[in-house]
This record gives sequence, C-alpha cells and structure tokens, in this order.
Amino acid sequence: MDAERETDARQSKHGGPLPGLLRPPLVFLAALLAGILLNWAWPLPLPFAIQILGPAITVCSVLLFLLSYRAFRAAGTPVRGSQRSTAIVRTGPYRFSRNPIYLSFILLVLGLSIWMKNVWSHNAHSCRRPNRVGCHPARRSFS
Repeated sequence: MDAERETDARQSKHGGPLPGLLRPPLVFLAALLAGILLNWAWPLPLPFAIQILGPAITVCSVLLFLLSYRAFRAAGTPVRGSQRSTAIVRTGPYRFSRNPIYLSFILLVLGLSIWMKNVWSHNAHSCRRPNRVGCHPARRSFS
C-alpha cells in the first residue's frame, strides 16, 4: 500500500510516461521500416483493386490526425503523451473513438503500405500488440 502511494506521488510530481516505454509513433515507424526492408528482400504481389485504396486511406488518416490535434488544442490540453492532460476531450473524433490519434497512425501505416504495394508493412504492423506498447499503467483505469 505504501509503495503504491509512493509511486502515485512520484508520478504526480513528474507526470508523463514511465521511462523505458516505447512511444507509439516510434513503434509505427519501426513497423513501416521493417516492412520496407522485408519488401525489398522478398516482394509480395498486391492486387490492383486494393492498391487504389492506399492514397485514400492515407489522406483519411492525415485528416483524422489533424482533426484530433485540433480538438486537443481547442480544449487547451497538450497533445504529447508525456505531458499531463488538462481536460478530457469529448468533441470532434473523440466522440467516436477513445484514441483517434492512434487510429490515425494505424490507418497511416495501412494506407502507406497499400500505396507502396508493400504487404510486409501491413503484416509487420498487424503483429504488434496495440494495448501493451506505450500505454501508461495509470491511464488504463476505467473509473
């Protein structure tokens, strides 16, 4: 019990994620780069009917990110996960999704991998566990 209070006190002083956690943008970038390297070594075919969806998905992901960013700014809370939130955002994309910025990262990797005709990037991205990387334990409570 005392250790829990001590941890909470430390987190309230410093804020932000625990040291050693990977930030989600880095995980998505690593998946994209791993896919590019694998595609260079072992290219896999992608049907043309699917290839034309790549640019549309990419544009949608950028729009979703910009709308999410704008909602954070309008609420006056920082976008960076390493800074403490000052408000709960419930407008814009946050009406429909708890984490639209992460959703935009997923769509960006998916869109770019289709656009680049790179099945490996999509597969590398699909193998990661989205609820475990870069998630601060204190933010996982549902109270």
